[in-house]
Amino acid sequence: LGVRLHVTGTTTFTAAVQGITPASASGLEALYATALTALLGDDSPARDINVVVTARTSPAIRVSLRTHVLTASGQGRGRGAIIAPALTTLTVANATSDSDPGVGGASGGAARHERLVYAWPGERTYVPEALNFRLKTADGMTTADGILDMRTDFRVASIISNLAPERNPAQTAEPIPTLMSSVLAFQRGVSGLGLNEYTALRAAGVMALRLDRTSGPIFQSGITTSLISGEKNINRRRMADFIEDSLAERLVSFSKLPLTQRLKDAAVGEARAFMNELLSPNNTAAQRIDAFQVDGVSGNTPALEAKGIYVIIVRVRLTPTADFIVLQAEIGENVVIQQAA
Repeated sequence: LGVRLHVTGTTTFTAAVQGITPASASGLEALYATALTALLGDDSPARDINVVVTARTSPAIRVSLRTHVLTASGQGRGRGAIIAPALTTLTVANATSDSDPGVGGASGGAARHERLVYAWPGERTYVPEALNFRLKTADGMTTADGILDMRTDFRVASIISNLAPERNPAQTAEPIPTLMSSVLAFQRGVSGLGLNEYTALRAAGVMALRLDRTSGPIFQSGITTSLISGEKNINRRRMADFIEDSLAERLVSFSKLPLTQRLKDAAVGEARAFMNELLSPNNTAAQRIDAFQVDGVSGNTPALEAKGIYVIIVRVRLTPTADFIVLQAEIGENVVIQQAA
């Protein structure tokens, strides 16, 4: 790692920050907190971010990520974070633990939230720039062949950024094979993941890397760290953010205008038009939701309207993804076949 400064420039060297692969330190963690805070502004491009991930990981940085996405989402723009433990986390027991760095304690005991995704285990991938540089591997050894151990939080962030919000990031269809094509294997030191292990990982809220013998590298389950019913699937939270943020942008043009019946009807009509685009009743190939209801009546009272508040209630039933496909077979010489008439 080299640094070159302009001849007219000066800088103060701090080993814990600018040093070669410095260990996580309070100074470095404070810089991450500052950087995340800077993303809370309403100016572009910060306002358009919906997923965040950090190059370094530590308990304090994961806490900062959680705090950031909750603050950003509370200010009107839905946002989620991908977190991951250090590459020294090598067992299912450690990853599913309720103490740090496990999923249950990965943010100071408060990792359970539908806006957090915990990605484990890490991956091995080839980095041409690392060839002939001797670097540490996840199992405590070193390598100079350019094949490095990497956390999978950035991989998950890439997948989410390339998928429509209603899609399950654990799908095996494109663009997943392309996005996962550089994954060569699990990180060094991790092995023996089978059905029982993946069942435990899903139950604990871990989005786990899997090497499928047919599809290649994929993620077993597109889930958040939340264990609350209805909050587990990543696509549900992402689609909710997409719909809420999109409707807010469409309805802002009605703000501050006289609250007449005509304005109410127009606002409700705008919401219905957007939802109808997602339902796409005349083009099933473009369908993105199963059903919706827009209610501009039941949430309102004379007292609310006197305060200048008009409530539009939107209910949406999402299209479920085929998370589990069950094949039921009866095979034998005496099987009775019912022929269709």
